[in-house]
Amino acid sequence: MLKKYGTANVQTLADRTGVSSVTIRNDLTFLAEQGMIVRTFGGAVIANQKDMVRLVSNVMNEYQKQKSSIAEEAARLVCGGMHVLIDTGSTTYQLIPYLRNLPITIVTNSLLIASQIKADTLPDLVLVGGDLSKYCMGFVGSAALSSLEQVYADILFLGAAGYSIEDNVLTCENLQEATVKQCMIRHAKKVVLLVDSSKREKKGFAAFGRMSDVDIMITDDMDEEDLDRLREMEIEVVIANEDQS
Repeated sequence: MLKKYGTANVQTLADRTGVSSVTIRNDLTFLAEQGMIVRTFGGAVIANQKDMVRLVSNVMNEYQKQKSSIAEEAARLVCGGMHVLIDTGSTTYQLIPYLRNLPITIVTNSLLIASQIKADTLPDLVLVGGDLSKYCMGFVGSAALSSLEQVYADILFLGAAGYSIEDNVLTCENLQEATVKQCMIRHAKKVVLLVDSSKREKKGFAAFGRMSDVDIMITDDMDEEDLDRLREMEIEVVIANEDQS
């Protein structure tokens, strides 16, 4: 099923095979340990390439508590009726459990985020199509850009591989991904950057924006000097508390 569809959730696999969800989770864990699949929230995606395992699976498992706290804090910015644009990324991926009961419209190019929207989740989903990038498990390319050019969101939750206050830059790992992020920034009233503190002063391959493009930054830790510099850029900084998750 994973080879055919690329992604599947635990309950669907349990229903199709006639075994318990516990058995499915154990089997998925085994397959993930063999590098054959990548575990996601409530399911799995197929791992066709070693690079995908390194760039998706490993990153998804890093700093989970911090990312969950950041996502929980970010969800406080959302209220019913909003059009919410969600970027690809391991931190933005954590948002859906906190948004599942809100009457909103989620627009995303992330296959992993879209896979979390089920029949019993309240948000409507608009999935931006295009060419699937194995680096971010999101849709990129001309089709994705064409779709994004047609929508305007109340808020954008933006991910990044790294950020530099010193150089006023936001970066990711892929040029096509960078182009999509740039389009998202242009089409959102408010831009909220979700990054854990490990991304500080790190640079990925491709620059896609400036720190000054951001309205609100949510992270798990930051020193006073950086806080002051961001305030000078008129960027609101929110420090998420791990204890709230």
